[in-house]
Amino acid sequence: MTTLVIVESPAKCAKIQEYLGQGYKVLSSMGHIRTLKQDLEAVGINNDWSPIYEQMASKASTIKQLKDAATKASNVILATDDDREGEGIAYHICAILKLNPLTTQRIVFHSITKQAIQDALKAVRTIDIHKFQSQQTRAMLDMLIGYTLSPVLWAQLNTNGLPLSAGRCQTPALKLVLDRDDEIEKHAEKRFWTLSALFVALNAPETEAHRTKIDEEQQLIQYIRPATQQNKAKVTSVKHIVKTSNAPKPLITSTLQQ
Repeated sequence: MTTLVIVESPAKCAKIQEYLGQGYKVLSSMGHIRTLKQDLEAVGINNDWSPIYEQMASKASTIKQLKDAATKASNVILATDDDREGEGIAYHICAILKLNPLTTQRIVFHSITKQAIQDALKAVRTIDIHKFQSQQTRAMLDMLIGYTLSPVLWAQLNTNGLPLSAGRCQTPALKLVLDRDDEIEKHAEKRFWTLSALFVALNAPETEAHRTKIDEEQQLIQYIRPATQQNKAKVTSVKHIVKTSNAPKPLITSTLQQ
């Protein structure tokens, strides 16, 4: 009898099999093998939010291969990716193979090396149910928003015959863009002054003082007058400079990391 190890990507199988050697059989789930039924009722709107899943028809041969291998194996170890989607895939593999997700062994690794695989086998755990629930919520929100908003797009914007869809990420992102655009359109120019001063005293270091965004010219005069009247300071020059500033460029991955 062998131990069946199930990973997500078929590209990983051969190398992991080489590292594990005899006594193990490594197969791939080819990503997700079970998904929410393609119907809005699948999110459980009228059933206390209890989701309804179905096996993916496109993965029928993969599911059969996994079932056949599982019946011949003495043990099953889930080795899907260490993220929310990977935890969801592991959970659904359990559902299809009729394994208990609370007790089925689960390993994670972040590189395909012999040491990483061996270390993972020494740190066997079970499925992180919280991560699975997070993935499930993501899928339910996708369907809930997509199935309710997409028909509106089809009816109002579909002029070229191409299918339009809305998602949980694009929809609020578009709302943020629209809100910002409205703010720009409603912006009213307002004049303000920035006052900078350099004070020099005998036998003392230079001292700088700044006051920004003085809204009214009268405020500017009132701010300067006491110092000049008491001979505490003297205005030696006044410069009028026009400056233009641009909004920062949108973040990309590298600038976000910086």
